[in-house]
Amino acid sequence: MLGSFSAREQLSGIAVPVELGMAKGWESKSVEEQQSEVREAHKPAKPPMTPAEIAQEQCRNGLELSRQRVMQQLQAACNPNHRNMLEKALADLDERLAKLG
Repeated sequence: MLGSFSAREQLSGIAVPVELGMAKGWESKSVEEQQSEVREAHKPAKPPMTPAEIAQEQCRNGLELSRQRVMQQLQAACNPNHRNMLEKALADLDERLAKLG
């Protein structure tokens, strides 16, 4: 049990347990997190988007979601007419996305 006390405490006769604390790896992870937070804080902020840019971004997001849904339906479609309609819808969505840039 003497191993859990410091040398000074063993010599003085006062039995006070040594704080074991966390493993070294845990402390270094905390330091890494703090350093990454500092780096993130020093990155230049993006300029605010104009209402037109916000509308364009929302339109793009809507088209991308529609494209994903059409792709899922296309993978499950068995009827040739339904597949043809979905392929046309996919081509239209791709064209509209290309126009947005």
